[in-house]
Amino acid sequence: MTLKVFFTNNDLQSLAPSPVLPPLIKALQHIKKLKPDGSNWVIWFSCIEHAAASIGYQKFLTTAPGTNADNIAKDADLINAITTIISDSIYLCYIKKTITHAPITALKKDFNISNAIVEAKSIADLFTTKCNNESKVSHHLDHLTNLQEAITHTAKDISNHQFMNAIISTIPKQLSELASNLKCSYELHNQLNNLSDSTKKECTVSELTYIQSKSAGKTKSMESANYTSNHWNNNNHSSSN
Repeated sequence: MTLKVFFTNNDLQSLAPSPVLPPLIKALQHIKKLKPDGSNWVIWFSCIEHAAASIGYQKFLTTAPGTNADNIAKDADLINAITTIISDSIYLCYIKKTITHAPITALKKDFNISNAIVEAKSIADLFTTKCNNESKVSHHLDHLTNLQEAITHTAKDISNHQFMNAIISTIPKQLSELASNLKCSYELHNQLNNLSDSTKKECTVSELTYIQSKSAGKTKSMESANYTSNHWNNNNHSSSN
């Protein structure tokens, strides 16, 4: 007897190999759209710069591609990709721009005027954006790091000391206490050894991330232990009945 196997379109799509994204699209795919009012301009442009640099396209943000055919093709790909991550109203303003650095230069002129406002908002967000869920602390730290970069981009320097204070004041209480103890131990070490700015030790974001991961691991272990204990007690209680 012969068995016939039928596949639906969904089955065939699931069997098909996943398409490999071009490096340019892959680099830009997670960047949020530039808002019509440019309120996220500093972070948006910082992300564009990082993405372009990661694939060797950063020069097209500041200079024309020239006459080299390969550069012209790359620049065309970049401007086409960038137009997908700006709002329609902004796109219409620069629709006649045909090389990447032209709309980027115009956007800088239009939106850098509001840098002081962006800077003030970013600093406020840095110290007021709270995270109360320990499982989301890593994402929270990424967000604060983006804010720090945005502030630095506006020529306002945020010291590591200020940044660590912002982190400690916005993360869950238990983790904040651990981070504060670590920060204090470094400060005490620096004072006792009379260390200068160039040699003193400071708490870092990577250390906080490590503390968070260890804290999360302990929480999971405690939950597992509690479950095992409760499960054992329930079984014994059932057996005794």
